[in-house]
Amino acid sequence: LGTGTSQAGVNNSFTIQARDRFGNAVTDANSLSFAVFALHNNILIMPPPGTPGTTASIGLGAYMLTVAPAFGGVYTISVQLGGAEIGAGDFPLTGITFLPPPLSTLLSYASGSGLSRCVAGVQSGFTVQLVNQLGNFQDLDLSSGERILVAITRPEELSAVSTYRTIDGYAQTTGAQVGQWNIVFTAYSAPPAGTFYTIDVGVQNVQGLLNKIPGSPFSMDVFSGAISSPNSVPRPNPVLARYASSIETQGTFQVVARDAYDNLVDYTGFDVGLWTVAVNVRLPARVTQQYIKDNENGIFSPRFRVDRVGVFGVMVRHNTVAIADVPLDYTIVPGASDYSQFIASGTGITSSAFASDSVTHAFTIVSADTFGNRK
Repeated sequence: LGTGTSQAGVNNSFTIQARDRFGNAVTDANSLSFAVFALHNNILIMPPPGTPGTTASIGLGAYMLTVAPAFGGVYTISVQLGGAEIGAGDFPLTGITFLPPPLSTLLSYASGSGLSRCVAGVQSGFTVQLVNQLGNFQDLDLSSGERILVAITRPEELSAVSTYRTIDGYAQTTGAQVGQWNIVFTAYSAPPAGTFYTIDVGVQNVQGLLNKIPGSPFSMDVFSGAISSPNSVPRPNPVLARYASSIETQGTFQVVARDAYDNLVDYTGFDVGLWTVAVNVRLPARVTQQYIKDNENGIFSPRFRVDRVGVFGVMVRHNTVAIADVPLDYTIVPGASDYSQFIASGTGITSSAFASDSVTHAFTIVSADTFGNRK
């Protein structure tokens, strides 16, 4: 006891000899009742009087006293008989160091939402609680080389993504209770559906060996953040593969919503904000309808009707901010042929023709759609 090799969590014993006031061994004093306590110097860890020990007579007035404190640290060992400290100043023993019990990665655990999901660009994290072999919270022995090691690995599918942004902001800080460590980080790139980042969490022991926390590796998903207007992009009418449509149908194209880190905002339940579309026309052309449809999959469809054919500028805004690549030119083409709107003209119709005429008569037919638009 007190040699520097004593360890918490196991029995640490020492012997005392009953003596009279003249220092003579009292060999027949084998039924004395000693009170022994091991008190940690930090009363927040262990309030007084401390961890009680045990006493066992080994004969001839000698006793084996045993203490097994649960925590490592510096202790005071008190031994009393009849309410008074024994020995002529020998007790209490002070400055007795107990090495901490070994950490148990099997009993330690990690918890927190950052182990399973986070939002792109928003700091996330989780907590690691270290537990020793006795089931008590215990901190790292940094001086001996104990460390918490965390590795966050992106899925292979993100390796080829040019917009991938490396996770940053990683930090480890101590928590509110003994043995608690807070891990924080910020991820930016959402993985393809069905793929995940992996988070490995372990403790490096004094021998340099890495032991993983139960549940490690964890699977973490990164969800896209709020819609970013400048990063959201238009793409052509999926039917015609161009920014065009017939006057008979609604004009439409698609807008792909992206967040500030170029992730597709492809999940439902987010705040879509206010989307507006405006078609720029000049009289006599009129816009008879314009709105934006939320397809609830991160794709938005501007819808509008113009009563004339031509090329018109279209502006799309999200929360009053223009998206990328607008205004764009949108072409309204004539609709299907409507024979009732065809116009025939020429001398072949307006003049009489005779078999003896030497003049060739002809006429022209101009095709049009239902709205009178020439084709």
